[in-house]
Amino acid sequence: MLKGKSSYLLGFGITIAFTLDFTLISLLLWPDLIYNVLSTDKFEPHGGCFMWEPSLVRLHSVSDTLIGLAYFSISITLAYFVKRTRRNLPFRWVFLAFGTFIIACGSTHLIDVWTLWTPIYWLAGGVKLITALVSVGTALALPPLVPQALRLIEIAKVSEERKRKLEAANQELAALYEKTKELDQLKTEFFTNVSHELRTPLTLILGPIRQLLTTELTEGQRRNLGVVERNASTLLKQVNDLLDLAKLEANKMEVNYTESDLARLVHLTAAHFELLAYERQVSFKVEAPAFVAAQIDAEKMQRVLLNLLSNAFKFTPVGGTIRYTLSSQGTLALITIADSGPGVLPELRQKIFERYQQGENTTIHYSFGSGLGLSIAKEFVELQGGTLKVGERPGGGAIFRVELPLVAGEEEEVGIQRDETESEKELAHQVLEELRGPLAEEVEAESAADPDLPLVLVVEDNSEMRWLLVETLATDYRIATARDGREGLKKALARPPDLILSDMMMPVMRGDQLIREVRSHPELDTVPIVLLTAKTDENLRIQLLREGAQDYLLKPFSAEELRARVGNLVKIKRARQFLQQELTTQTHDVVTLAKELAVRNRELQVTLEALQKSENRFRRLVEADIIGVILADFEGNISEANSAFLEMVGYNRDELLSGVVRWDRMTPPEYSAQDTQVIKRVIETGTCPTWEKEYIRKDGSRVPVLSGVALLDEPSQNQFICFVLDITARKEVEEALRLAISARDEFLSVAAHELKTPVTSLRGYAQFVTDKYSKGETPDPNQMSRSFKAIDRQSEKLSLLIDRLLDISRIESGRLVLELEVVDLSKLVTEVVMAAQVNTNNHTLILEAPPTLSALVDPLRFEQVMTNLISNAIKYSPEGGQVSLTISLLGSERIQLAVRDWGIGISPDHRPHIFERFYQAHADAYFGGMGLGLYISSQIVELHGGRIKAEFPPDGGTCFIVVLPVNLNTNDAGGENK
Repeated sequence: MLKGKSSYLLGFGITIAFTLDFTLISLLLWPDLIYNVLSTDKFEPHGGCFMWEPSLVRLHSVSDTLIGLAYFSISITLAYFVKRTRRNLPFRWVFLAFGTFIIACGSTHLIDVWTLWTPIYWLAGGVKLITALVSVGTALALPPLVPQALRLIEIAKVSEERKRKLEAANQELAALYEKTKELDQLKTEFFTNVSHELRTPLTLILGPIRQLLTTELTEGQRRNLGVVERNASTLLKQVNDLLDLAKLEANKMEVNYTESDLARLVHLTAAHFELLAYERQVSFKVEAPAFVAAQIDAEKMQRVLLNLLSNAFKFTPVGGTIRYTLSSQGTLALITIADSGPGVLPELRQKIFERYQQGENTTIHYSFGSGLGLSIAKEFVELQGGTLKVGERPGGGAIFRVELPLVAGEEEEVGIQRDETESEKELAHQVLEELRGPLAEEVEAESAADPDLPLVLVVEDNSEMRWLLVETLATDYRIATARDGREGLKKALARPPDLILSDMMMPVMRGDQLIREVRSHPELDTVPIVLLTAKTDENLRIQLLREGAQDYLLKPFSAEELRARVGNLVKIKRARQFLQQELTTQTHDVVTLAKELAVRNRELQVTLEALQKSENRFRRLVEADIIGVILADFEGNISEANSAFLEMVGYNRDELLSGVVRWDRMTPPEYSAQDTQVIKRVIETGTCPTWEKEYIRKDGSRVPVLSGVALLDEPSQNQFICFVLDITARKEVEEALRLAISARDEFLSVAAHELKTPVTSLRGYAQFVTDKYSKGETPDPNQMSRSFKAIDRQSEKLSLLIDRLLDISRIESGRLVLELEVVDLSKLVTEVVMAAQVNTNNHTLILEAPPTLSALVDPLRFEQVMTNLISNAIKYSPEGGQVSLTISLLGSERIQLAVRDWGIGISPDHRPHIFERFYQAHADAYFGGMGLGLYISSQIVELHGGRIKAEFPPDGGTCFIVVLPVNLNTNDAGGENK
């Protein structure tokens, strides 16, 4: 742009200079030039050329005048435009030069008007000459400016595109902001609703427990109830914090100012902690005037002070110091709480006031909480116009400072002073219970009744949870405890346990960090780890399992589930440890013997005596039949094998001598590549580490083995010795473990799916009823009746599902016991049929039975079987269908009960599996259920010594037949269970 501007100015300057020089030279050469220029002698005006035709003269004069004035107007407009935009207008000098050019052009037109009447043609020619020179200069200067103008256009396009993208980004940000506000609102409403719903059951838990604590109880009962009461109080406090948080986020938290004595409030809150200070041997100093009048929200300030004191006691060690002071400075009150604890790092002094944040501390084991206390306290203080800050106490520790105005704002309404309410006393009680509970450290006492019992290391920072875990496992295991991951790692290294049971969230070292540390030590590599956590994060669970955890237990959990999971892992660990020891010993012996035999074989060339000794040693080893031993070559031939190997693969010695037994033919194709690598390794090094493979037995089955090999001579001799160990038992243990885990996962999947449906229905109908009453509407009795009936049905369904799950648990663990008694089966079945008929209006139940028929059965379990069979018949029968039940005697020792329907039946593909656990013949057309009814029924019938089968009549439907002995002395009910 500068180059174009310079070119234009240069051309324009040359033109002006040339014009001036020409004018001066003309004046010097022709002194009469000015006179001649302005002279009108000898000339006729232009009007004469037009014959002084008035119309023609007016046409030219008006046209030239308008053109000249328009040119002057354009020049003035350009000059004004340049003046107003001179800082932001590119090429503004071009506009000025162009304006000059237009003025010159306009002057020529005005001169033409003048010459219509006055013949000053020399002057008109001079003006035109100047105009021509200016025009030529402008024409020469403009072309170099074209590329620069084009670049400006491209820049403008880019700028416009960037502007468009910026506007789109701003719109997207605005939409995201609105979405974020909506999500914040939904989160706030969710917290509010959930917190309100939790308060009712918590109140119903705390009330009866506190009543029970006032009665006569044993020491163990009082301790158990105390644990429940403390944890329920803690949960209630956290629920209240969530409610306050929801109100603060929604800007609905109100400040209720009252005329209060701030000094009294300080002394009152301090009094709650005096006993705790005595118990912990903490020097608790309180300094406050006798009276300080203040207009504050006393309830909120009590919560602030209780929270700050709670933090001080939480982080102050035994024998430490806490100083609690109040002073007033003009219209401000200053409250400080200083402790001799670990303090707060400078980089965390702002972060600890954020929501869900906790100060990091590596020395205090009882650091717990939701991370909301300080955040809420700070906002409570700021709502009253004050500030809350944290700093470093001289001499070490933390000091919290609260500055609070003593007078409320003029627009605020101030109430009268009031005494401490029951809710405020309850809040103080909750804070103290939360502090006391985790410090009630139990004495670690490892069960020493049987030193051979498995050792379980419990790593849990919460002492009450640690006590619960110890009490649950102490009868079957020796227990060692640790309060955090670092202590747990130290104890595990000092004495490796059979299992580590660890919490996830702990101070000093978390559970996931403990896993990584444990797995970094080879001596702890086989120790199973079970993690306890309240987080239902699937990605976290997968990550922990990958890093080395064997199981993942979600809180809350039952004692039975904990025992079962710990028991399974301990059994597997001990079995694996035993097998590993055996395999390690035998593998070591195999490798040692192989090397020794190879050495002896090379020594045969030196001395016959060494050969005899080596042969005798080898023969004793082979004939011992401890493990399989073969002499073979790389082509697959086996020249010698002991009886242990031949028995392992199912061949006899004659077949070995005939050449039928070859190791390459007995090797499955998928192991050929592995054998090739082993041969290569043996040729290079003379031996090969043990490896697993399979051999094909003579009968076609496979046997898994652990092999070790060594050369007998030089590689060119093509001879090696191989030791083979049958590891079928170990593989069966591994397969059993895999099947157990698969069954567990299948069970949990089915149970979770089926339990969700009735729970969802219950919540839906309950919410419907709650909404009606909360809105003050008069509910429709019929509608309410239907809702309560639906709730009753879903509750009954949920109860049935839970009963079936419990039955499965009892059956699988062998704890399902029959309560046998002599029962009139006719009467029992009649009652079941009548109950079923009441619950269905669309089916007809027909019973054919003798008046009385006695048998020795468990009436509750047998009623469960009949109810399930009748329910299935009704479920799969069409509306208006008929269900037939028949009871009859088969001889004198057996009773037959038949349940027949004419429903949709069961396809032949499904019939062999209907009595299997979790199997549903009509899973594609959902009829409900978990696939447990027929399985449980068959197990109950078999426990009675009977059998159950299904028949499928040609005219459709299904007939289930139960055959029972009259008494349990008759074990055969007439055949196998089909």
